[in-house]
Amino acid sequence: MTETFITDYDLYLRSEKRLTPSCVCIYTKPLKMIVTKAHNAGVIARNPFADYHPKKTTKERGYLIESELQALMNHKFTFDGYGKVRDMFIFSCFTGMAHADEMIQRSFDGDLWIVKKRQKTSTPFKIKLCGITKRIIARYKREVAGTNLVLLVPYIAYCNRVLKKIAAEVGIDKTMITYHMARHTFATTNALAQGIRIEVVSRMLGHTNIKTAQIYAKVTDDMLAKGFDEMADIYSAKYSLA
Repeated sequence: MTETFITDYDLYLRSEKRLTPSCVCIYTKPLKMIVTKAHNAGVIARNPFADYHPKKTTKERGYLIESELQALMNHKFTFDGYGKVRDMFIFSCFTGMAHADEMIQRSFDGDLWIVKKRQKTSTPFKIKLCGITKRIIARYKREVAGTNLVLLVPYIAYCNRVLKKIAAEVGIDKTMITYHMARHTFATTNALAQGIRIEVVSRMLGHTNIKTAQIYAKVTDDMLAKGFDEMADIYSAKYSLA
């Protein structure tokens, strides 16, 4: 195992197999772990992966803007199955809940909260329910009667398949819409764009590191316009043109 072999393997994955940079990282990671363990155990004198740092591409995180979210919330579906998937998606848009996170409801000081550990990271998080999410819970309370669950969410594959049909019916131009986009919408449109501090959003999402939340810190067109309007007011007060 040499540096040349690793470089050639990287080139093979990119050129012959036409893998994306992210996939190249996935394929080389197990090999790197094995070789690193061998080096640490003294089996090999030098770690050929020491200077191997493949570049990853930053994947764009899709989300719904306010007008798209409102259009989705207002739409009347003739098929109940579509309506339920829409409601589950909207629930996540206003809580940041991932599909894998089982929802358990608790009451604190008269307010309703969801208290759970994230399935992905085991990080504890708390979500305070708002009027919209309470209405969705009430709509499906018969389904969860006798359990401590908040909602029964359909399988992820079914949700993703239906969401694409829903987006087309509502007129939302999101060809790659998935259930997880609701979590991105919560972070970007319903939290950061509303002025919620990023460290608070990070806790809401159950992240272990605030850097994870920073990928959602997008400057939307509305935020950009608001920034320019605020600057224009400052300029008007400070400057004058003859």
